[in-house]
Amino acid sequence: MNDMNISPRHEYLTDWRISLAQSRIMHGVPIKAVAKDVGYANPEALTRVFTKRVGCSPRQWRESQSQSLGDSCPNVPPVADHPRAAA
Repeated sequence: MNDMNISPRHEYLTDWRISLAQSRIMHGVPIKAVAKDVGYANPEALTRVFTKRVGCSPRQWRESQSQSLGDSCPNVPPVADHPRAAA
């Protein structure tokens, strides 16, 4: 499937799931549990989508956030700055 066939609703849902995943990752929840919590079949599926959206793996993102190096994952700001984090 190419990106032209993805609906705005699907895009919103994916962004929301990644935002939820970021929040759980920041709270130390294991990636395997995060994947299940936000509706992915397995950690690999979450990692694939997360990496495409954020620019790095969930593990790399967690490490960058814990070191306050949010710029190491270019596509999405740290979860505290994410527009949907406050929602």
